[in-house]
Amino acid sequence: MKTKLNNIFKIIIDNKKLFAAVLVAVLFIGFFGWQYLFTNGEESSYTTKAVEIGDLKSIVPGTGQVVVSSQIDIKPQASGVVVYVATTNGQYLKKWDLIAQLDISDAQKTVRDAEINLENAKNEYNKFIEPADELSILQAENDLSQAREKKINAESDLEKTYEDGYNTVSSAFLDLPGIISGLNDLLFLSTLSDNQWNIDYYYSSTVNSAGFNGLALRDLTYDNYQVARNSYDESFDTYKNISRYSSEDLIESIILKTYNTSKAISDSVKTSNNLIQFYQDELSKISQTPKTLSNQHLITLDGYTSKINSHLSSLLNIKNTISTSKEDIINAERDIVEKEKTLKNLIDGPDEFDLETKKLSLQQKENSLADAKEKLSDYYIVAPFNGIITGMDLRVGDSVSSGSVASLVSVDKFIETSLNEADISQIKLGQKVTITFDAIEDFEIEGEISEIDVLGTVNQGVVEYGVKISFDDQDSRIKPGMSASVDIVVESRENVLLIPNSAIKGNERMKMVQVLKDNEIVNTKVETGLTNDILTEIISGLNEGDLVITQTSSTVSTSLDKSSAPEPGSGGGGGNNDAMRMMRQIQ
Repeated sequence: MKTKLNNIFKIIIDNKKLFAAVLVAVLFIGFFGWQYLFTNGEESSYTTKAVEIGDLKSIVPGTGQVVVSSQIDIKPQASGVVVYVATTNGQYLKKWDLIAQLDISDAQKTVRDAEINLENAKNEYNKFIEPADELSILQAENDLSQAREKKINAESDLEKTYEDGYNTVSSAFLDLPGIISGLNDLLFLSTLSDNQWNIDYYYSSTVNSAGFNGLALRDLTYDNYQVARNSYDESFDTYKNISRYSSEDLIESIILKTYNTSKAISDSVKTSNNLIQFYQDELSKISQTPKTLSNQHLITLDGYTSKINSHLSSLLNIKNTISTSKEDIINAERDIVEKEKTLKNLIDGPDEFDLETKKLSLQQKENSLADAKEKLSDYYIVAPFNGIITGMDLRVGDSVSSGSVASLVSVDKFIETSLNEADISQIKLGQKVTITFDAIEDFEIEGEISEIDVLGTVNQGVVEYGVKISFDDQDSRIKPGMSASVDIVVESRENVLLIPNSAIKGNERMKMVQVLKDNEIVNTKVETGLTNDILTEIISGLNEGDLVITQTSSTVSTSLDKSSAPEPGSGGGGGNNDAMRMMRQIQ
């Protein structure tokens, strides 16, 4: 017996879907049989509703509060003097309405300058892209010829300068040997004393009065002469080995060496003169008479100074002229390259790089003009949105900069509400909203979802998301802070079959309604669509005008207790719901 039961149970498990369907059928037959056997004696009354065609909306309800945008400070974008005031405190302004105007004369001048610069850039660009005419080419050829002629002249001048330089050096070496020899005799002969050089005599004669100071001057005179002598010997050796036909580099070299030698000899003459002057001054201090020859030495040195200074001037002039002539040649060569390029460009037309450069220059001028015009608007202080102006104390003649000059309080209102995580998933921007106000009876307006928070906040363990609802109605009865009820339309149907929710029996897998036809109850399977708290959309199974039973009541007791015979579709633990639950358990 036990084995048979196990086999039966195994068959049921293997065919559970078939068994569930059979079981449901048996239960339905039993249920309706029970109705027939045990309720024949009852008199039932029904509440019915005709199937209608209408519109259906699925809504998410909520509560919120009326809020307005916070006020903002009005700050000018430019500095200047107020020339016009267009509004007063408490005045309602629309977006872009004028509040005040600043003096725009400087800005207008900037625009005019930018327009002139742009026009010049356009003219230059148009001229640049035009083919060169014969006159322009001829002028460019003449400019090139002049540049080449200028170089030839500069080269000729340099050649003549080298010739003059050689002559100047030659003239210097007519005097320099005599000067350097004369210095040697003046300092190192013993014409003032039999047993010492003149340079030592000039020093030793001042020992009692000058001491160490005289020795320092004597040594400086000696050193300067040695420097001058060495420089002279080197320069003279170079001079002896060149001629006027030597290379320009050699001639330029001897000019420089002769100039430096002349400077060294000039320094030697100067210190020699200082030594003799020192000698005479010191003897005068001790009432002694200097030797007469010292005066002759001073006269000789003055003659040397005059000759050396003349040669120094000539040599320096030649040296500078050579440098200037070389620069003139370099500049002439650069000028030739420029003129050759100009002529080539005129013949070939503009190249791509130059053309792009001109285009960029033109674009920069256009941008500058656009920027200047755009800045004109900064001198007009305007309302950035609809609102009430407040806190303004502007007068014509006032100077303003970047500080606040007024405040603007928004008159645009919206509803702030919060929805839980289950409802927020149905909410989208732009969805329509019906709004009512607790403080205003029989008043309803339309709005729409304008903002949804991306991040939620936890409030008493529930995640909530902020939602803003905008509306255009500016009814003066709507005040900031008022409480509002909102119905957010998340889905809607138009011209569909509708029945009350109370008429529907069954569950998600099978839904039925009882239709009253000719005083007979017909159980009809239906397919439903959108639903809300009151009505449900019927997709198939019913027609407009069908009477569906929404409620059943009995006036005569049956032979069974009501608790054991519940209505079909009720939640009393029997009927269809029990059958469905049993079927799900088997599955």
